[in-house]
Amino acid sequence: MLGLLSGCGSSVAPSVTLADLRGRTLQFALTDVDSLERPSTPGAHRVTVLFSQEEGCVRLTDGVTATLEGEPMTLVPGGFSGSGGRQTCESPRATFDFDPARWGGGAPQDVRITLRDDTHTVDVVLAGAQAKRRLVRGGGASGTTLQRGQVQTYEWQPASDTVVDALKVSLTPRSGGLTTSLPVEQEGNTGRFLVPEASTEGLYLLRLDGTATVRVLSCEGVAGCEGGVVHSEEVEVTVAR
Repeated sequence: MLGLLSGCGSSVAPSVTLADLRGRTLQFALTDVDSLERPSTPGAHRVTVLFSQEEGCVRLTDGVTATLEGEPMTLVPGGFSGSGGRQTCESPRATFDFDPARWGGGAPQDVRITLRDDTHTVDVVLAGAQAKRRLVRGGGASGTTLQRGQVQTYEWQPASDTVVDALKVSLTPRSGGLTTSLPVEQEGNTGRFLVPEASTEGLYLLRLDGTATVRVLSCEGVAGCEGGVVHSEEVEVTVAR
């Protein structure tokens, strides 16, 4: 999981070059979150790469550059951070906030991410990573009306991704009320769920969440590359008879 680790020891993180990190794993995460309630959340459409945490806290030396398909990424050198007497160790990382409209404008494209300094180059290519993730209604149905007591089908796109676990699905009444989590039957990239017969008719917020893997085409300059995609979306739907 990408994040911060506490208890790294000394309050001074030694500076390292990319060559010093060649034995680590480069972890990647593509976050693609479409929210009706919070449409402008920072990091909602972001690619992140970071080096795996090992014993000791380190900080990338100056002079490192990071690019995604030639476009500059935001580099966070890592090291210690914190306040109130509590320190955390932040792994070296780079982020890129993508435009979902641009990434959804055509067929999926491979993505090359490169980190470079005077000592070493790290390069990873992810198959079809440049794409807008969507959960599309299937089973011959369309529109935003869900029938009570009927099974609904949603398919993860693009098909080049591989969904890891069952989708998470919930319905929340727009008029106010409790959120209901619905059991999902997963088959490949397709999830199916039943709209309860006892559901009250009206407007609801349908939330769908999923995770998927992306194929690594090449991984050079580190011990390995691993990661995946997190996608969620919210849709206003009508539950009817």
